[in-house]
Amino acid sequence: MVRSGMSRLGVVCPDTLPQDLKHQTITEIVKVQEEQVKKHVSDYRHIFDQIVEVLLEKEKVTGEQFRSLLSENPVQ
Repeated sequence: MVRSGMSRLGVVCPDTLPQDLKHQTITEIVKVQEEQVKKHVSDYRHIFDQIVEVLLEKEKVTGEQFRSLLSENPVQ
């Protein structure tokens, strides 16, 4: 994201960017993504619980079954 200019720094040359600034920027990006993942996991926790129940019973879930569970259970 830094190389493509999609960070808060805009378009920069990564070779001339100070290492600490590059590290700080990448750390910020990772933290934002981590929070988004935590939110999605939390929002879909009830679906994950259902999938775990199916997996414990049948040992596998097809892609179709997985998508069906997702479509039947809106985010809470």
